[in-house]
Amino acid sequence: GARRTLRLFAWVAEEWYRAVVVANHVRRGHLVICDRHFVCDYYAADIAPREGRPLLRRIHGWQLRRLYPRPDLVFVLDAPVEVLHARKDEDTVEVLARRRDDYLALSRALPGVQVIDATRPLDHVVTTVAAAIVDRLPADTRTDQAAAASKAG
Repeated sequence: GARRTLRLFAWVAEEWYRAVVVANHVRRGHLVICDRHFVCDYYAADIAPREGRPLLRRIHGWQLRRLYPRPDLVFVLDAPVEVLHARKDEDTVEVLARRRDDYLALSRALPGVQVIDATRPLDHVVTTVAAAIVDRLPADTRTDQAAAASKAG
């Protein structure tokens, strides 16, 4: 019990440390891109409604759901389980299927989640993601980016 409680406190401390780091960069006008986000990583395990969740997981989920800052935009790179397993066979097909289902459920539950077909060619995936990011930028920033791209091209 005590070890689990300490682990929860360490977990939450790391989450909030990262949130403060991100907030400081955003406050300075920087665009922050994270390859993972705690709300997304723990959505299925701790946040989504589910019976029988242990108390510490319920507490963790409550703070992520009610207090922790949400990302503005999330990309779920989706592919059939067989493709995922062929690309990286660290987990079983069953585990990958469950994780895929969890991320697709996340895409239905949170605003700002975009599912991207990861079976498409890499340049298409990159272009799709980049366009979605640019679309979320303030209009004056988008104009500056277009001008810089035309000078470079």
